[in-house]
Amino acid sequence: MESLLSIHRHLVEFLLLVIVLNAFVPLVTQRNAERMILYTRIGFFAFWAAWAMAIFSGLIVWVFTKGALPPKVWGMIASAVVLGVLDATRAIGLHRRWRREEAGVGYSWALLTTEAALILTVTLWAVRG
Repeated sequence: MESLLSIHRHLVEFLLLVIVLNAFVPLVTQRNAERMILYTRIGFFAFWAAWAMAIFSGLIVWVFTKGALPPKVWGMIASAVVLGVLDATRAIGLHRRWRREEAGVGYSWALLTTEAALILTVTLWAVRG
């Protein structure tokens, strides 16, 4: 069981790393709009891959704990849904901004820092609470 929890923790950390990279890559590449859009789109795919891995590993841990649903698990489920909604909102918002030839770096930064704060909050609550 400890190994399953460890894998889940590492995948959540990987998801957090992807979010941090998604926040900083547009700042570095914002002078070249084509590269910024390319790397941002790659970041969307990386986010959804890391998100799915973290969700699946959490599902495996849940199955091996015989389907217990304490408040911490409900918090993780709710945060996973909110993360998905936030990143989908970011994708749609950035697409609209790119069509108006705006970079949208500040918009993206705000949503990504919200996602990172949510992950950190839920993780600290689940581990210590």
